[in-house]
Amino acid sequence: MWFLDRGAAVCYADAVMSPSPQHLPPACHRRHACLVALLVLCAPAHLLAMPGDPGGGCPAPPNALVFTEIMVGGANDPRWVEITNPGKYALSLAKVSLQVYGDNGALLASFPLGATLPFIQAGEAWPLGDVPDASPLSALLKVKILELGEGFALPMCHGKVVLNGPSGLIDAFEYNLCQAMPKPKAAVLALDPAFTDPCKNDAQKLWCLVPPQTSPYGTPGSKNLGCDLDGDGYLSTNGDCDDLDPAVHIDAQEVCNGKDDDCNGVTDDDLQPPVGFCPSLGICAPGISPDGTPKAGAVVHCEGATGYVCDYPTGYEPAKETLCDGFDNDCDGLTDEGLVNACGTCGAPPAELCNGKDDNCDGKTDEGVVITGLACGGSGVCLQAQGLCVDGTPTCVQGLAWQATETLCDALDNDCDGLTDEMMGDPGCTSGIGACAVDGVKKCGLDGSVVCQTPTAGAPSQEMCGNGLDDNCDGKTDEGFDVGSQCEAGKGICRLIGKRLCSSDKLATVCSVDPGAPDAYETCGNGLDDNCDGQTDETGCVQPNVSRHFKGCGSARLGSDVSGFLLATVCGWLVLRRRVRVQIPTAKL
Repeated sequence: MWFLDRGAAVCYADAVMSPSPQHLPPACHRRHACLVALLVLCAPAHLLAMPGDPGGGCPAPPNALVFTEIMVGGANDPRWVEITNPGKYALSLAKVSLQVYGDNGALLASFPLGATLPFIQAGEAWPLGDVPDASPLSALLKVKILELGEGFALPMCHGKVVLNGPSGLIDAFEYNLCQAMPKPKAAVLALDPAFTDPCKNDAQKLWCLVPPQTSPYGTPGSKNLGCDLDGDGYLSTNGDCDDLDPAVHIDAQEVCNGKDDDCNGVTDDDLQPPVGFCPSLGICAPGISPDGTPKAGAVVHCEGATGYVCDYPTGYEPAKETLCDGFDNDCDGLTDEGLVNACGTCGAPPAELCNGKDDNCDGKTDEGVVITGLACGGSGVCLQAQGLCVDGTPTCVQGLAWQATETLCDALDNDCDGLTDEMMGDPGCTSGIGACAVDGVKKCGLDGSVVCQTPTAGAPSQEMCGNGLDDNCDGKTDEGFDVGSQCEAGKGICRLIGKRLCSSDKLATVCSVDPGAPDAYETCGNGLDDNCDGQTDETGCVQPNVSRHFKGCGSARLGSDVSGFLLATVCGWLVLRRRVRVQIPTAKL
């Protein structure tokens, strides 16, 4: 870098006032002696300190050099590489060389830079290459480009440029225009000015093709325009403070991520925390503490790249509650879950008591209670009584052998009255029922019960009607007979009603009445079954006409004279008498 300041005196024959040798005539560029003379004669005293050698490696040393722009073209096109000193100190290029490699990695050319550019000042950028006379604007470009000679060329498709210094590699950049355009042609590749760190600038994603309509020959010797590497429409030189993140630019919405999203120089400012990010139940809810002081609950704040986090109140438990304190410590809307017993209190459930209540809240009453201190004395089997909880009251419960009235023949005092098997004495016993019953003697059975030992019991017989005995020995007397039930005999005017009586052989029952006597003829029109055959006024009945030969009360029509009247009266009385005739039941023996 040249050591000429803005206030440098006129140091050349053409009296060009400039802080940089890029405005000097081309002849001076090619003469090292001229440049040295300018340095000695014109540089201010504070710039005469000898610059150091550039180096490389990461992290970036303070004496680094980087490639910042490359112009690739054909034989008649300008070609150059731009190197920049991003550090704070002037660097010597006396031992620095530039190598150009081809597509297959073969070295195409090497150029020592010290003869063309002895020094490079901090913050300065210098293009070095070749500008053919036949190229457009060659006169203007020759002023800006330091000539390396006509032998300087860059591969049109795939190439690599390398800066080497006394300590080895300083910087390198590999490009491939065949990936960027179908038919490679003269083009300018520029490094986004936000990435001049030599540890980052080698990445192809940080470089871009400069649009010809923007600047057909780039910005050699000046700061690059910016690339919009993230495609968000904003350049790093104009409103994009992170050209690798499309969400970061001057019109972006600031979010909680540890970035300056809106490029205002402040990180995570003017944020609107999401509603409901922190739990708001239990102790996490804002309100009033039990002591009457306000409590904030869980409060959200931005933790940079971590995002939003919650500041929780004292006592908060994120995983699950471990404190049984009557508070919802994990803020899930439930209090002391998994910590309270079935009765809703902390700790073990209360012990079950004999009181008719579910003391331990397990849905059961008085279960498993052991009764102690209860006197269950007595004699006989009562000496084995146990104290148990019965219906909520401590109770002496007798064993299985206890009986209120002794019935077991087991040599035990089952009813605890001081007597053993006392039921074995008088009175005697009877086996069988009804006509089969016989007297016997009490004995002990095989199962301990008292049995009646008797001779062979009587055999049952057919049940008889009306003898008052259980003839078939089934415990019932005279069953199966309908003695006394109503019965009837005959049809029509012969029908009589009686009751059933035992038959003479006492094996069945018979009706106590017989049917009445039928009339000789069926009389027409009187609505009666006169001949008792189950039909009324059937075909063949005789008209009741008394003018004809009288054949009985129903044989002819009765006349209207006195004799007919008398005859009708007599016949009507006979019929009426026949209708209401009821025989008094008498037993049929």
